[in-house]
Amino acid sequence: MNISFLNPFFLIGLVTVSLPIVVHLISRKSGIKKSFSAVSFLFSSQVETLRRSRIKDLILLIIRSLILVSLVLVFSKPNVFSLSYVDVNDVKTVAIVIDNSFSMGCGNNFKIAKNKAKSLIESLADGTFGAVIPLVPTDITEHVVTKDKRKMFEVLENIKLSFSFTDNERRLEDIFSFIVKAPNNKKEVFLFSDFQRNGWINEKFKREWLIPIDVTSGSQMQNRAISDLDIKDEGDATKVSVKVSNYSNSPVDDLLATLFLDNKETKGFFRIEPRSEQIKEFIVPKGTLNSDETTGKVEISHDNLKVDDFRYFVHSQSKEPRILLVDGDPREDTRLSETYYLARAIETISEIFPLKLSIIDNDSFLSEKLKLKDYDLLFMSNVGDISTKKALDIEEFLRDGGVAVIFLGDRVRNDLYNVMLRNVLPAEIGAISQGDYFLNANELNQFTDGMNEKFRQVEVKRVFDLHPVKKTNIILSTSYNKPYLTQRKVEKGNIFLFAATSDTAWNNFPITPVFLPFIKRTLDLSLPKQHSIKQLLVGESVEIDFPNNIDEVKIRTPSGEEIKVFRANPSFSHTLIPGIYTVKEGDKALYNFSVNIDPRESNIERISLESISPRSGSERGLAKVFKEIWIYFLWGAVALFISESIIRFLYSN
Repeated sequence: MNISFLNPFFLIGLVTVSLPIVVHLISRKSGIKKSFSAVSFLFSSQVETLRRSRIKDLILLIIRSLILVSLVLVFSKPNVFSLSYVDVNDVKTVAIVIDNSFSMGCGNNFKIAKNKAKSLIESLADGTFGAVIPLVPTDITEHVVTKDKRKMFEVLENIKLSFSFTDNERRLEDIFSFIVKAPNNKKEVFLFSDFQRNGWINEKFKREWLIPIDVTSGSQMQNRAISDLDIKDEGDATKVSVKVSNYSNSPVDDLLATLFLDNKETKGFFRIEPRSEQIKEFIVPKGTLNSDETTGKVEISHDNLKVDDFRYFVHSQSKEPRILLVDGDPREDTRLSETYYLARAIETISEIFPLKLSIIDNDSFLSEKLKLKDYDLLFMSNVGDISTKKALDIEEFLRDGGVAVIFLGDRVRNDLYNVMLRNVLPAEIGAISQGDYFLNANELNQFTDGMNEKFRQVEVKRVFDLHPVKKTNIILSTSYNKPYLTQRKVEKGNIFLFAATSDTAWNNFPITPVFLPFIKRTLDLSLPKQHSIKQLLVGESVEIDFPNNIDEVKIRTPSGEEIKVFRANPSFSHTLIPGIYTVKEGDKALYNFSVNIDPRESNIERISLESISPRSGSERGLAKVFKEIWIYFLWGAVALFISESIIRFLYSN
């Protein structure tokens, strides 16, 4: 038998075997002879007792010595090795890459890949460096090149299936660049994979250093997956559209799909042709949902790849946008009011898009009973008075995601506006100018694409001079380059400032063809404040929304882990597993979002990846294959400890 030791220095500890022997010799008792009468009958029993004691002491001596020998051998790490024919014609450095994309969860592919990698590690020749690396990057960012096979096995054991995939070609190039720095001249990358098509740009990807190893049986794998999901509110019902794809060469009959929504189940069946897909709609009455925001999932009957048989979602029932018009110059004849054209434009939009409209005067606007947080869009038309409290309410409204549009006019006191709204105004309001202007649009602005010529139809007779502040977007200017419409982002909200009125007193903008489209696009900006479907893919980042008075939240992942996110850095990218994620303030849930796998990985059609000519000149040769046996000595020491205790107990009785 061929034996070697990883830590031969510990063999010095064998000298400790002499300790039990020395103790045994020292502890031997020598009797003192004294003559007594009538004790001859005790001689026979004394001889028998002495014989039993000597046998016990000898057995315990042997056991204790073997315990010390076993412990010394455990620390010396003995290995048994044999010579085997493997592809190792010289010492080299290898990267053992395990495909851990989620398609490898089909059947036993991932287990087979690990077993084959383990056999490869065992066959590496003395002096060979190796690094075990997952194909899809994980939280383990540091990879080590080592000659210690024990460390290689440990890394291999810790590689888990991911719920994502990567750019295989770039990843392999990076891995090869990593091992190039190792001392040996010859470098090889072993890839254990199912060679599913996704992740490969070029099916003919070949490198002299790449050795692909197929872990499948070679037969065509079958898979069905939920590839898409869409939710829409339609009248009194919520429609959930589910797309199921059949990636196999056989048809699917009576495939059961179950929608779980608010602890209720709705079932349906799919019949899908080979290499095809089908969309099925589930209709859920709104009255059956428990809350405005609901979470749920869709599940189909499981196949060999279960991870893509689920899809999670979060849905907020759509609410009608709430619009507040503040009329700074109301009239008995509504056609003469400041908000007449605004109200007509919004009413026209409401015919195709439901919304709620409220019109109030300046005094009602200043009332403490009015709460701006109850609205999504605020129009202020020629509003003369603004209190300090209302100015603070407007700031909070904007920071929380609201949209405000301010039209100026003859009732506006520019000095009051500049002081009260200095933290949010997109421009400082100057004096009034008169003239004959038309408008020019910034063609790069999302509000004016394709409408530049139409804006030239707007005639302006009177405007306030606007002096934009930093980070202000000038959407419209007059023909003399005076800013006419400016816009500023205020945290999650937007504020627009017009240099003229919302009626026809200073311009004809409200009666031109561009007025209605502009109001519609402004209305669209207020919609992000409404909750919407929040669906992400594994690995994608999301910007976390913070309420105004909160600087820190916790995000609970589907695995139960809670991760802190701060307002200063609101991006969250720890979306590593599919499921429902909850944003919390303390123990209070604020809202949810869902994360799902990328359906592209569900298509397990394979490519044929080959290495360059026969292993780049490698030859088969004899190499030492090691097997660690120290664990057996450890268990032996435990067994000897137990035996020693039992023997002492038996002889003591």
